[in-house]
Amino acid sequence: MEHVRFVVANTYLCVNTEKIKRQTTGIPVGTNAAPALANLTLYTDEANFIDELISKGDIDTATLYEYTYRYIDDILILDVLPPPSEVYNIQYLEQSQPDGSVVYLGSIIFIQEIGWVRMSGFDKTLEWNFPVVRYTLYFSNAPRL
Repeated sequence: MEHVRFVVANTYLCVNTEKIKRQTTGIPVGTNAAPALANLTLYTDEANFIDELISKGDIDTATLYEYTYRYIDDILILDVLPPPSEVYNIQYLEQSQPDGSVVYLGSIIFIQEIGWVRMSGFDKTLEWNFPVVRYTLYFSNAPRL
């Protein structure tokens, strides 16, 4: 925890190479530790939510969250509504498409029928109305566009 406190208290941002600002609120964005800290923070909220359901004797509802998948602020929940937004202190935005599919972490996920899931890749840059320049390592085998 000493290291976490250090990272949270000592994150600085350089703006336009002229101003250096210290981040004073929230998980430090852009640091190597940011994804792990965000996941640990949200895991604590999830665990407390499930523990509260169990302590109230609502095992059935707690069990419904067995197939919940989250990476930082992206959450995929099957067969149940997400926890109240107060649990994570974030606002949910519905991402389901008209055909029933959902985009999650670069994949299009579609439940064809009970027990069958179809997945394909999703490149969000194709949805943007401006050209995207990709900088790859010179020795990578990424194709030229």
